[in-house]
Amino acid sequence: CAYMQAILLFEGKRVGFFTSPHLVKLNERIRINGKDIDDDTFCRIFAKVRQVAEELEKEGLEHPSYFEFLYGMGMLAFEENDAEYIVLETGLGGKLDATNSFEHPFLSVITSVLTIPSIWAVHSKRSLKKKPESSKKAYRYFLTALMKEVVGL
Repeated sequence: CAYMQAILLFEGKRVGFFTSPHLVKLNERIRINGKDIDDDTFCRIFAKVRQVAEELEKEGLEHPSYFEFLYGMGMLAFEENDAEYIVLETGLGGKLDATNSFEHPFLSVITSVLTIPSIWAVHSKRSLKKKPESSKKAYRYFLTALMKEVVGL
């Protein structure tokens, strides 16, 4: 993920980066243009997402999980900063994982770290605005360390 972020930043793109877990500080999970969001931004975005979570609860929906809440914060931060690309490090959460909310990522990469598969995706701003045409994900490009090739779809 860090390599993809570095490549996009080198090309002058506005990049949002979401990863977990954090090592020292929660802000590390949400990066904009290579920098962790600052404490003031974190607190402001936290308050906005908390308000939405409380409204959802009033409507009878569940409060988002810790991870979903942070993911929502990241998406709001990226929207507010007009990110052209969003790099999401995802894990093994399956189809219910919050990071799988994008229907049509621009690029998805599967690799392995030790024996635990790690999946991450890059989303262009255009893919955020697309309406899902089906419940199946349609990747523009898919790269895996296992296949060692890029398959254009």
